[in-house]
Amino acid sequence: MEKHRKVLNQMANNTYTCLIVGENTAERTAKYTQKYQETPRTLYRKEDRKAIKESFIKARETWLKVRDASLARFDDFVTDEIKKLHTMKDKDFFSKLAGGKDCSIDAKTGNIITFLSENYKADFIMPIEDGFILKDGKKVSSAKKGNIDWGAMHMANTKKYEIAWDCVMGTKSPVTDEERNIYENMKGLKPYLASFGDRETYIKSSCSFVAYAVLTKEDEWLEMDETQNQYTWTAEFYDRFIVPLSDDTLLTLSLCTLRDENELKS
Repeated sequence: MEKHRKVLNQMANNTYTCLIVGENTAERTAKYTQKYQETPRTLYRKEDRKAIKESFIKARETWLKVRDASLARFDDFVTDEIKKLHTMKDKDFFSKLAGGKDCSIDAKTGNIITFLSENYKADFIMPIEDGFILKDGKKVSSAKKGNIDWGAMHMANTKKYEIAWDCVMGTKSPVTDEERNIYENMKGLKPYLASFGDRETYIKSSCSFVAYAVLTKEDEWLEMDETQNQYTWTAEFYDRFIVPLSDDTLLTLSLCTLRDENELKS
């Protein structure tokens, strides 16, 4: 399946991939697995509650515009949420927001506070053993950029996606056995393909090397935002995060796991 859909499926299962750029990965990722801090921090200020509610509405409206076609089944739910937010008083919204997990209202300031660490990203961050394919065919979790077979990792096997777009979107009729087989498997997904907007975006999104998050050499954590166009993140990932690096830069592909708290309680 397409790379960006793998990313979405990972998130649904409380896991996601992270590309770590540079050395000392264990030391640098340690702070991102610390869930709580000793003193509370302000999550939302009382005086900002109107603006916060508007930002929640905008985020959901944006999601409806850029969401993956496979998530269309949630449109009615999100639309209903938007309607409820519009009719909800700011103070009621703020109280409901404070009722979320790991949150409470500070009795003195009226702000929403939390002990949840601002750096927390996952409970476990572990290297993926076969994350990269090397030029000699071996599969490893970490490697220098120059030793990785990017021909196998990025924009590989584009032919079947080109055929899928051309045959399903009607720019050509399937002729060969391969084309007919791909068409039969994909013909019911025309709305999904159309959601990419154009052929190039579909192919790049399907075949590009991508991870949900990146820890840069400067220790900046970047990730695919749920309101960002996921196709853009995927299509631009290689040029944005891989191309500028020198060949001697160490890269590690890791799996970030969020602990299932319901499972822990059972």
